[in-house]
Amino acid sequence: MHNQYLQQVIDRGLDMLRSGSVTDEMFSIWLEWSKSVLRMTTNNPRISHDYMSVVMFAMSSSMRAYDRLSMCMRYLVQMLPFL
Repeated sequence: MHNQYLQQVIDRGLDMLRSGSVTDEMFSIWLEWSKSVLRMTTNNPRISHDYMSVVMFAMSSSMRAYDRLSMCMRYLVQMLPFL
């Protein structure tokens, strides 16, 4: 099942959020991993497009890395049942 890979991305993101200290570098590495896994696990272009919209908004704002991660995580958690 493909969503096991996305679940790993989500689990790692949750670990990072629980630690409370998410750096920009940590977020960037996690983000690239999440985009790669999502591309490999979905054939639905709408999900990929919507995730990229979330990412673009997160990156264009002045939010902390913790908040950007949280925003991206929310989308992935909501989409997991559909993958």
